[in-house]
Amino acid sequence: MNNYIIGKFAVLDIAPTDNVHEVKKAYARKIKGYHPEENPEEWERIHSAYTIIVDYLKHENPSLSKEKTKEIFIEKILESSESESEEKTQDTVSSDEELIESIFVDNKYDDEKEKYAKFRCIISKIKDIVLTDILVNNKHVITLESFMQLRDDPLYKDALYYANFLSKLTAVFEKTIIDPKIYKIVKKDIQNTISTSYNGGLQPQYDRMLKILEKNSGDASFNDAVKNAKSSIEKAVREGINTEPSRFEKVVWLIGIITSILMIFVHSKSKNGSRHRR
Repeated sequence: MNNYIIGKFAVLDIAPTDNVHEVKKAYARKIKGYHPEENPEEWERIHSAYTIIVDYLKHENPSLSKEKTKEIFIEKILESSESESEEKTQDTVSSDEELIESIFVDNKYDDEKEKYAKFRCIISKIKDIVLTDILVNNKHVITLESFMQLRDDPLYKDALYYANFLSKLTAVFEKTIIDPKIYKIVKKDIQNTISTSYNGGLQPQYDRMLKILEKNSGDASFNDAVKNAKSSIEKAVREGINTEPSRFEKVVWLIGIITSILMIFVHSKSKNGSRHRR
């Protein structure tokens, strides 16, 4: 057993062993303290170590079938992550843009740097899909047009295999109201991702993303609501422009101020002169 594999056992806080059941218990114990949404880096670090160990033991012991490996992995992920997801209370959403910005604070582990570097650009684009100047039901908005700017990115399909990207996109979905068409598109994208390359470790994140998308998707009047919000903003801008003093008004005000100052000055001089004559 090489030092790389031994290091992965250290991530799970157990000594190297060929007992899959012990690895399974260590993984369940370790991952329980980290939610994929709240601690995506640590969560991914732990489940990555687990999968690497299981793959290694599978090759060392051919009797451990692929189907059994998948079963173990899914079982513990669902126990430790999905149950926590159900219990999590939804945060109160404000109109402060810092809610969105705070999602993008990252502390990367060394073994994550290469993968994160690849997807850093598209991760940074996630917050751009939120229309922070438009609120519907006191939530920021993601329209189909803004989401498609992210989806058209060449890295989008590959990023759907990356837990950090999924976590941040889900977090933004959770704090916004979404065009209902986006739910159908993302659902199809995830189905294609799973059919192309199954990854049981990401299944809870896929499920959570779709659940939040379905919950926060706008109703049939979504487009009208966005249109009305845009109209209100445009009207406010127009009124702001119209209420701004014209150049002529500014000149008149300036002349008035100068005249007042001169009159005060003349009056003061006149008053002082009359005192001297006395």
